[in-house]
This record gives sequence, structure tokens and C-alpha cells, in this order.
Amino acid sequence: MFKKPKPKKAALKLATALSVGGLVALGIGGSASVASASSHHTSQRHASSSPANLSWFFWVGSPTGVRTWTHVASLVSKSYPSIHVALTTTSWTDYWQKLPLEASSNALPDLAGLQFGYVGSDGSSFLPLNSLIKQNHYSLAGFTPTMIRELSVNGKLLALPYDFGPVVIAYNKTLFEQKHVPLPKDGWTWSQFVSDAKRLTGGGDYGWLPGQSPLELDYDISGVPDAYIQHGKFSVDNAAFIDGIQQQAELSYKYHVAPTYSTAPNWATTEFASGKVAMEPNGPWGLEPLKAQSNFQVGWVEFPSGPHGEHTYNEGSGFGITKDSKNPEAAFKALTVMLGSQAENYAASVGRAFPARVSADHTWVNYAGEGAGPVMYAALKTAQPMEVTTNWEQFQTALSKYMPLVLSGSISASQFAKDVQSESGSGTGVSPGNLTSLIGG
Repeated sequence: MFKKPKPKKAALKLATALSVGGLVALGIGGSASVASASSHHTSQRHASSSPANLSWFFWVGSPTGVRTWTHVASLVSKSYPSIHVALTTTSWTDYWQKLPLEASSNALPDLAGLQFGYVGSDGSSFLPLNSLIKQNHYSLAGFTPTMIRELSVNGKLLALPYDFGPVVIAYNKTLFEQKHVPLPKDGWTWSQFVSDAKRLTGGGDYGWLPGQSPLELDYDISGVPDAYIQHGKFSVDNAAFIDGIQQQAELSYKYHVAPTYSTAPNWATTEFASGKVAMEPNGPWGLEPLKAQSNFQVGWVEFPSGPHGEHTYNEGSGFGITKDSKNPEAAFKALTVMLGSQAENYAASVGRAFPARVSADHTWVNYAGEGAGPVMYAALKTAQPMEVTTNWEQFQTALSKYMPLVLSGSISASQFAKDVQSESGSGTGVSPGNLTSLIGG
């Protein structure tokens, strides 16, 4: 059960893609192939004469995020004067509650955000983009192939990716220095991590913040990818998953290196930004709110190595056209701008996205500073695409409900798994299917 997993084919392709993408982003050599998309986009400017007022719904966690995506929406009219995109935002939690409700009443906006985890549970709300891509001769060559796969179901691409990245650890450099604890470095071990967390705890400070995504650390601790899926079916009541949860829970109820867990919106960001927590799991998407809200230097480091080495997932999101859009052709034109080089570089320049269009990655790296870029590239070389399930939404709700109980020691990790299994219902793993016609290989 704790055997080192064989690399998935998708993971091997990820490493290959990133070995090229990383060089492009760092300006070491090569160039991203976006000429086909860009030249076609240019030829289509001003081609649409019928006015199209499109609605766009997306999750946002900060005022900077609202400004960023409002600006991206405004770029559409500059390329296509007859197309206007109006943005509506809400919190991450509310978004995934509201989206299925609007889908049930056929009231979805034209455009919406789609995170990789929800392709199985909410993907049916989106229009497959395959035919529009082919009709418009739109090239996907500029995007990392991994996110094309993670936003696809059974060979159907549901959204164009805007960001991606690994889950790593963000840390408070100032607190490490105040506590006289050496800064963590890539290649550190789980025992070092636990020791540091203990030394950083005290005087109202804490060494660790659990965050609201326990699956990544579960993988790192157990060495078993996608331990919540057994033989293609959703199943968390297994030794690998339980062991990973148990060790995470002990950090809180046994070693007391973490504050009391909360499911309040943006709790993790607010708690870490307070300067009272030394480390938390995060990814490049967390950079913007951390810089905006914290007054200390933020460092980045890969997950510590568990018994079977260091493991993490690649994650990301995109924008798609919903099934209720009355003008998918105009919506697709809007997408080509919203996911174009100008928009991606802008989002990266304010830290909002580590762009899935790899030619813009260097912009995020320049904004991040503090050695963040090398950490992300290093983690991505071995990061696995996370397999998701058809009951992902119910799964996330159950995790959030029972995490406070297991972290406080009120229930065992085994009971936690049983409760999560029961409330998540049945589900199966989601396959991206054959995407050869879109990305080749």
C-alpha cells in the first residue's frame, strides 16, 4: 500500500512539457508556439458587427482580483468592439454553490470559471470547445498540455486554461528569523518540517496552518497519488488516505503547532497574513492576496520529503462557455482575448496567475521575486495531475465539514474517512480521454 507509485503517463508528459515550458519562461531558449492563435486573432479583429453583450461569472478573493479580471474583460472590446463582457464575482465557496443552481434553472452566464477539480461534478454545465477550436483554427500550442488535459472530460475540452502550478509551502521569513530557525530549503524532510513547526510555535505564534486542502499533503505523506480513488471508484476508507489524514491531524491535536481550524471564507489567507503563522500549503495563485495583505517577506519551498520522497499535484483553472450561452461564437472570440498573451501577462504582472500560457510565466516570476520561480519550476517537474471524481463537489463539502473534528482530535482519522465517504456519496474517477486531435501525442 505504501509502494512508490509508477509515474503516470500524464505526469511524464508534464515533465516533458515543463522542461520546455520552463526554459521558455526563463528566456533560456525556444519560444512558445502561439503564432497561429495570434495571427488568426488579429485577422478576426472588427470582424463581428452584431453587438454581443456577454456575462462572465468568476470567483474572486480580493479587491485586486476584481480589478484584474475587470481589466481582462475590458480587453475584449478593444479587440472586438461589438463584443462587451460584464463581470460578476463572488467568493470561492459561494461560486460552487451558485453555479449548479443557475445550471438547473438554465440561467448560467455566457462565460464562467472552471477549476480542474470540478470538471467531473460541474463539467456538464459547460459547452465543449472542440468544434469552436477547429472552426476557428485556434491553436492550443501556447498552453501547457497538462492543463488542457485537466480541463477535459472524455476527449472534450471544457475550458481554456488561464493558470496552473504546484501546491508547495509558503512561509513567513520574518517569523523564521525572529525564532532563530533556519529557512527551509528544497529537499528537506518530514522530520525536519515537524521539528521546525514545533520550534516556531509559542508566544501566540504557530508553526503550521493546515489550510483547506488536505489532499496534497496526504499524497506527500503517504506517497500514494489520488488515494481517495480505488480501482476507479471514490473510496477514502483505505489505509493510505487514513494514514495521511492521521499525520496531518497530529500536527494540530498532538503537537499543537497549528491554530484552531476554521471553515470561514478566506480564513487561511487572513490567518497567515496576520504574521502569526510560519508555514501554510499554497500555490502561485496565492501570491497576490499574500502580498496584498501581509507585511512580511513571503518565501516558498517545496513540500518536505515523506517516506517515499517529495510529492505534490499540479492544479489550475480556466474559463469556459456555458451551455446556456446564446452566442457561443462571440463568447469564444472573447475567450481568445481573455486567454491571450496580453491578458495572461497582465494577470501575471499583478500576481494573480502563474499563466497556463507558458510564454507569460516569466512575468509572474519577475513579480514574485524571493526565489519563487525556481521553487515552482522544480516542484512542477515531478508534480502529478490530480485525478478528480464525479462527486467532487460533495467530497469537498464533506472534507470541509469534518476537518475541524479530525484536527481537534474529536474524531479519529478512520472515523473521518468513514464520515467523508458517507456524505460524499458514490463517484468515479474522471478521465480526460483522447485529446490527440487537439494537442497531439
